[in-house]
Amino acid sequence: MKINLNGTSTSVDQNSLISSVIKNLKFSDNGLVTLLNENIIPKEKRNNTILNENDSLEIISFVSGG
Repeated sequence: MKINLNGTSTSVDQNSLISSVIKNLKFSDNGLVTLLNENIIPKEKRNNTILNENDSLEIISFVSGG
């Protein structure tokens, strides 16, 4: 199925979880903010939140540095 991931149309498996997408992209789960259809999804709900066709998922990673 197709979702919009960080502004790009992307294919994911049916019934994919947000946590699965994060893992497949090889992101560390720490320091991330996830927005699903413009709503913040807390870290503890990523393992229970199933993506649907045409959902918009934004994954924002914070990087420290100087």
